[in-house]
Amino acid sequence: MLQSAYYYLCPDSETRGELHKQGCFMLSEARERIFLGSVYTRYQAVSLARKYRTAVYVCPHCLN
Repeated sequence: MLQSAYYYLCPDSETRGELHKQGCFMLSEARERIFLGSVYTRYQAVSLARKYRTAVYVCPHCLN
């Protein structure tokens, strides 16, 4: 069974943002972050993040 996790979006610019999972060390260094909610898959988190930024990339440390 899938486990849900909290996801956050850290905006880089008006159109770009980086997706992080709760507990990522890069998330604690971010100036600004948007809580996306508790979801089951990375795909769901990316879909939610695209409501805020058009170009979403995933953190190489916590979402490999």
